[in-house]
Amino acid sequence: MRLEAVGNPALRDALAFVRSRRNPPTAADLASALKLSRSVARWRLERLVAIGHLKPVFARREGGPGAGRPAKRYEVAPETETLEFPRRRYVELLRLMLDTVPASRLTEIGAEFGCGRLRERRPRSIASATLSARSASRPRSSPSTAIGPCL
Repeated sequence: MRLEAVGNPALRDALAFVRSRRNPPTAADLASALKLSRSVARWRLERLVAIGHLKPVFARREGGPGAGRPAKRYEVAPETETLEFPRRRYVELLRLMLDTVPASRLTEIGAEFGCGRLRERRPRSIASATLSARSASRPRSSPSTAIGPCL
């Protein structure tokens, strides 16, 4: 699957690194930048080649008379250069979801959500102590307006 790299954070990081470079990097460059072993870096780059996001290029090594095997470098495949990761619009998504809920249920859903958040943030022992202190000091109101049942 061509967009498999988008869902895999390790492949996405490797792809972002290659895309950020002016010159095609080697596996050693990626390994150094992401603090990986060269074999892991090479595996990620080869996986991106297999998917079609990168293509290998071979360049002569610098600093010698040209002897030795050319360095394998990885460049962005031309057809994926414009691949972008769109901005997430969670607020708009939430509005669309809430538009489908009947208005009579919004208060109930909000109270359930608030109770859930409250339970996540408070240890059970504190919640029990607060509930007993509140119920001893004042009468309980209706469940739709009271926080007491959440504790």
